[in-house]
Amino acid sequence: MDGLERFLYTFFNAEVAARYWPDIIAGAGVTLGVGAAVSVTGLALGLALAVLRAMQRP
Repeated sequence: MDGLERFLYTFFNAEVAARYWPDIIAGAGVTLGVGAAVSVTGLALGLALAVLRAMQRP
């Protein structure tokens, strides 16, 4: 087995991908959920800080 064949077998093995496909999908769901939570939290905190800065007391 030469280098290219070994590389393709290691990283593009359809049998291994099929076996772990449910775990990959679950991980993608977790990643999307965490990304959405971080975005919402960042927007909320940014808006709160902007409002506090805009309400400067004389």
